[in-house]
Amino acid sequence: FNGSNQACLYILEGMQFYEVSPIGVIGGRQDLLTYSSVDALSIGEVVIIPYGSRKKNGVIIAEVKKPKFRTKMIEKTTDDIVSSNLLSLARWMSDYYVTRLSVVMQAILPSGIATKRRAAAAPDLPLIHRDDSVHKLTSEQTAAITEIEKSNHITHVLHGITGSGKTRIYQELARKQLNENKSVIVLVPEIALTPQLSAEFQSLHKNVLVLHSKLTPAQRHIHWRTINESTEPWIIVGPRSALFSPLKEIGLIVIDECHEPSYQQDSQPKYSALRVAHKLAQLHAGAKLLLASATPSIADYYY
Repeated sequence: FNGSNQACLYILEGMQFYEVSPIGVIGGRQDLLTYSSVDALSIGEVVIIPYGSRKKNGVIIAEVKKPKFRTKMIEKTTDDIVSSNLLSLARWMSDYYVTRLSVVMQAILPSGIATKRRAAAAPDLPLIHRDDSVHKLTSEQTAAITEIEKSNHITHVLHGITGSGKTRIYQELARKQLNENKSVIVLVPEIALTPQLSAEFQSLHKNVLVLHSKLTPAQRHIHWRTINESTEPWIIVGPRSALFSPLKEIGLIVIDECHEPSYQQDSQPKYSALRVAHKLAQLHAGAKLLLASATPSIADYYY
């Protein structure tokens, strides 16, 4: 071999092969496509891949042996990595709801995830100072908290009429999880309710983020990256898509007004936020799911 051929042989011998899930709608029958890379890559790493005449974002799903067919090279890596729990959730949703993994990835990851963004500014939320004596736990609230904490079950239904003090229970359960360095997700049925509820939690913890569809793609990506790179616990407040926040360790998921139909996604990928939240809690060992409503359905007691 001459020098050029020797270099080619060296590259072929050191080549790595990976199954990649493109992000977004794709053609063909395969959900996972095989690509090659000279460099070793991590599972969950977001990459840029050639797809036909275009370039697409994708996520490394698994390392595989050299296939019998020719492969294209991964063109570029990024600084974004999808956590193992979020990857597991995406694969479960794909199987459970019989939906292409690429479509699930598009739903759970911010658009333009491979684009470089400036650092995020601190979230600007109103801080409410309250008199602790006003929020002293009642005997009923204390009993509910004790039962939830002692239970080995993942899901708990909190049945109480409007104004009965359910939010105070959320706060106390969240406070204890934060003290254990675990994050909390609080889902609301509509965006209009996020400022009020986020203000309630702002008095508990400095790291409170409101995530919803009214944010620009750049804002969503910046917030996603801020959470993904953080070593501190967070409280995330938002509609059903807030479930896909890249939190390291989740201790509590609260679904407020869980009877509302807005927790059912009716476009692809179709899913129930209640069902997905239960699976997410399963993936984070010891996490609790709290379904709160004045009118819970019979099905809510069987998640």
